[in-house]
Amino acid sequence: MPASSSNAQANTSISDDESDKDIPQYQKAPILTPSKVGIQGLRDTLIPAFNDKRITDKKDIEIYKQYIEVLGDRKTPKSERNKARKELTKLYTKYVYNPKKEKSKRQKEKQPTSPKNVKKTNVKEKNKSK
Repeated sequence: MPASSSNAQANTSISDDESDKDIPQYQKAPILTPSKVGIQGLRDTLIPAFNDKRITDKKDIEIYKQYIEVLGDRKTPKSERNKARKELTKLYTKYVYNPKKEKSKRQKEKQPTSPKNVKKTNVKEKNKSK
């Protein structure tokens, strides 16, 4: 009997390979407001945006190239890192945050309204016409 019970345990256990299949390889962090995004968040979002050529303005490209390495270098003075963070936060707002905000706004507009909302709107319109 002990041999059969050990076989049952071996058959019911999940191997590491099988359990890893359920875990997504890349999880995207939610888009944070510009005031709450940290240094690592700026780097994680601006580097792919630059590589995907979403940063289009030449002046913005120069700002990106000038300041992106400053954030990662702990040896630079804090005042310079703060300036870099402010400038890159502006780029984050322009090229990452605002486009995502507009996209979600458009998706909300496309969603159909529930019948309750439609009914309330119709009642309001009838009251206005009286």
